[in-house]
Amino acid sequence: MPALRAALSAGADAVYGGLKQLNARTGAANFTREELKVACDLAHSQGAKFYLTLNTDLAQRELGLAARSLSVAMECGVDAVLIRDPAILKLHEFFPTLALHFSTQAGISCSAGVLAAKSLNISRVVLARELTLEEIRATTRHEMEIEVFVQGALCFSCSGRCLLSSWGGGRSGNRGACTSPCRLLWSDKAGNLERVLSMHDLCVLPDLTALVQAGVDSLKIEGRLKSPEWVHSAVSLYRKALDAPTPALLDEAEALGNYTGRQLTDGYLHGKRSALTGDSRRASSAAPAIETMLPPQESHIHCSVQLAEKGALLFHFQIGEQSADYRIPPQRIVNPKRALKIQELMSRLLAMTPDSLRPQRIWDSPAEILLPKSCGNTLCDFYGAWLRKLLKEDDGTLKGVVLPTGMEGILSSGRPSPKNRLSLGSPADTIRHNWNESPEL
Repeated sequence: MPALRAALSAGADAVYGGLKQLNARTGAANFTREELKVACDLAHSQGAKFYLTLNTDLAQRELGLAARSLSVAMECGVDAVLIRDPAILKLHEFFPTLALHFSTQAGISCSAGVLAAKSLNISRVVLARELTLEEIRATTRHEMEIEVFVQGALCFSCSGRCLLSSWGGGRSGNRGACTSPCRLLWSDKAGNLERVLSMHDLCVLPDLTALVQAGVDSLKIEGRLKSPEWVHSAVSLYRKALDAPTPALLDEAEALGNYTGRQLTDGYLHGKRSALTGDSRRASSAAPAIETMLPPQESHIHCSVQLAEKGALLFHFQIGEQSADYRIPPQRIVNPKRALKIQELMSRLLAMTPDSLRPQRIWDSPAEILLPKSCGNTLCDFYGAWLRKLLKEDDGTLKGVVLPTGMEGILSSGRPSPKNRLSLGSPADTIRHNWNESPEL
């Protein structure tokens, strides 16, 4: 929610986010069903649109969850849903008023792909990141809304088609859980270590005018795993560049790369196919703080954080006689610039709290503490589950959503047996042995 507020305050025309499941950024905090409604209403109150990401590969067992997510999208008033899997197109028959966009995960990379999307009633295509300016221009000639990424990370493979994380770590980037093995040091036969697969970050600020002239309708900034401060800086910069481009803005763009420590590149826009990977030597610098966090509000809940043995953190939530405790063990922070500040975490918890339970005072927490973002996400999930149980609300997994009549056949056809649901990395539960070959066993 703080990143959403940052984007809107910086002048974004639209924002995008995901529910807790089935989106390509499971490492982000993402929204519960209740939070999604708040986020949509907030965007609309600022004159902006809100898009929901439902852009992962789907398994048979997830069709029901996908259908309920579409139902929630309609209920919350999202302006469009970004998709990858064609199964959503079949489910869309039951939600005909809901606009669909093809995500960059769909890997649309030519004009024929755009024409195919148009025939499927897709209203917008977010192109693959690997296209040249001429290739982008060719896709804009078919009366279809075209969106391109202008700032953010690049994949060493083609958008939506990388299996490296699946093969090497059992977690799929096409399922939102990429382990980013391309960012690691790789060795050659001589034992030399280099980051030969680690792509520079995309920044096409100097080419905004050319993209507009090429017929591009929307410019997309990747920000769901970035801090609210970075989001505010990036959106502000591109907003200024669109409204009144000046050469001085290019110098400001260099600062955006400090967040990741990677060099910036215009990617494939001008046909470049080399010098796109490697380390960055730039020093990291923190973005200036912005006044977009939720202000203190009055009410009845209290949260405190205490330092325990060896740096562990103890979170205590209290409302009336009801309480809950959560312990985060000591954490080793490898990269401070990508860590979560305790103040940011407390703001996220505050944003999750219903208006009727707002704290009586700013939540007590030690200063200058950093945590891995995964710890923050886990704590927020715990806190949300505690609040839902306390208020006897929906459990957050969308199970209470009523689906349109007639969907049962689609959701149940071809349903796999419970034993056919193992994924890569799951422990084996059955061993088969040919006794004829090894009778001594």
